[in-house]
Amino acid sequence: MPDEHLTPPKLPHVAEPETAQAAATGENAGPQLEQTKASEMSITRRQKPKPRIELPPPYVAANHEPPMVTGVIVVSDEGRLKLTRSNVNHFFEQTYPRKEIVIVNATGVDVTDRTYPLAIELKVDPAEYPTIGALRNYGIRRASGDWIMPIDDDDHSHPHRIAFQMACRQHRQACVLLSHHFLVDIENVVIVIKEDKRGLPGTILFPNQENYYDESIEGPGEDEEFIKRCFDDNISICNNSPSWFPGPLLQICTWHGRNMKTREEFFGPYADPRYQGTRVPGVTEDHVRYLKHALSLYGLELHADTHKPEGPAQQELDPAYT
Repeated sequence: MPDEHLTPPKLPHVAEPETAQAAATGENAGPQLEQTKASEMSITRRQKPKPRIELPPPYVAANHEPPMVTGVIVVSDEGRLKLTRSNVNHFFEQTYPRKEIVIVNATGVDVTDRTYPLAIELKVDPAEYPTIGALRNYGIRRASGDWIMPIDDDDHSHPHRIAFQMACRQHRQACVLLSHHFLVDIENVVIVIKEDKRGLPGTILFPNQENYYDESIEGPGEDEEFIKRCFDDNISICNNSPSWFPGPLLQICTWHGRNMKTREEFFGPYADPRYQGTRVPGVTEDHVRYLKHALSLYGLELHADTHKPEGPAQQELDPAYT
């Protein structure tokens, strides 16, 4: 366990602002909505930390119950069960109030190691559902949520992720994506912030309105095709940039050797050996401290020296990736 322990703040119930402009400015929000300032990220450390950059203020609808969000997690690799179990357990630490999780288990081994009232584990025959799209569709059809969030079994979501993405919705029909997330190689210590101003496909939150994955796609790429087919340009982008904390830490994607993508596909140009043992430009010491804490929840240890020089200059990278 690391010396530092980060305790995330508690957020109030989050409900949908009328428009993206209302979310940003509070205009046209109506008398039912009131702006609530999130508490600062608190850190228990030996020395008093520098002030945190506060989270964007969410809105609270006084007379409306927030929509239900269903997390759908597919389990197809028995060798990743430790990560999966931690992922399921920490899903219920999300600060968004109304949530459930549907676990589609194609391994034959029990995933949940404790009982949750709102956790549904469905065991399926992988011969009947041979692709990730088919497995996800099986879970989506059994979800009771108004919104669906597919969750990779080996990713870590910050406790505010669902609340933040639900607050970013522009309207009921939109697909909601994050603009930034972290990529981390545990063993070789490469820490990267990946950005896509068009939204990152692996961060989808979408309305539960008969939207299903293409079951013919084998291997990675099902999220990209799903967005093109179901939503096209009807997308809301949540700007979770590194300019505020926790920013890209809303989602942490780990490289551990059993990923569906190759290391080169996962990291792009950052797979270059020059990056081993480094954090790339834009990754702060605060980011690294939280990464250590988050990964420790999965029983993983990140051996990162936050004072090491950063990796190669940003201009040396492939601009198409960044």
